[in-house]
Amino acid sequence: MRRAVDPALADLLPDGPSCTVAEAAALLSMPRSEVYDAVHGGDLRSHRVGKRGIRIYLRSIDEYRRSRAIVPVKRTRDSAPATKENKAKPAKTGSGHREALAYLQQLGVVSQPSGRR
Repeated sequence: MRRAVDPALADLLPDGPSCTVAEAAALLSMPRSEVYDAVHGGDLRSHRVGKRGIRIYLRSIDEYRRSRAIVPVKRTRDSAPATKENKAKPAKTGSGHREALAYLQQLGVVSQPSGRR
């Protein structure tokens, strides 16, 4: 990796050594355009070299990578995939449900289900 400054002078920079946008994109496994967006959004600290060159601090890349890390979530019974033990059971119909169904049947909206009584 090419360094923006001489390693002896790297300690003089506020955040240490830096790299180019293309190198940062390779380190972060993301397109260069997203690296530019992160720089302009303030997520990656950088400095300019000349009129057009941007160098991104390596420490900033490490911090960005840690802040975007995927942390595994502990599953609870409600979020666990369905198995024999925790399979969702159908809700039992109460008297309110039966009354509403009988009323809708009287109106002719719902017909009597076949096979059930």
